Amino acid sequence: MDAETTAFADNTFDTVVTVCTLCTVNQAVSCLQEIKRVLKRDGELLMFEHVLSKNPVYALVLKMMSIITKYLQGTYLDRNTVANIEKAGFKIHSHKNVYLDIVKALRANYSAEQFSCGDNTGLPFTSLIARFRCYSNPALI
Repeated sequence: MDAETTAFADNTFDTVVTVCTLCTVNQAVSCLQEIKRVLKRDGELLMFEHVLSKNPVYALVLKMMSIITKYLQGTYLDRNTVANIEKAGFKIHSHKNVYLDIVKALRANYSAEQFSCGDNTGLPFTSLIARFRCYSNPALI
């Protein structure tokens, strides 16, 4: 079992949380589609991920670093995670830059009727920011 093909039944989880996960999977969109499959229809995806910067200088540095990190650690620093979330069929309803535009806190779902009229319920991402380590354990997804 890995993050792209889990053994969980459809519509199993109320919430899925990823912390620096999408940088380590081979196919980020496939992983997100698998998360969507196991997430309940009214469920929520909470993400704390690092992404490719829109700043051309930072983006160039991240792309150069990715050449090395993908071979040494299997980590991709040049992923467009926001676009991948949308490609997988999720709707992002909270998008916060935590560090520059490289580390982001995101909330998404795929049930439009759940979040109407500016619903802001959910976990505050400031509690997730204090410490994080880039470990990927696909068995937990």
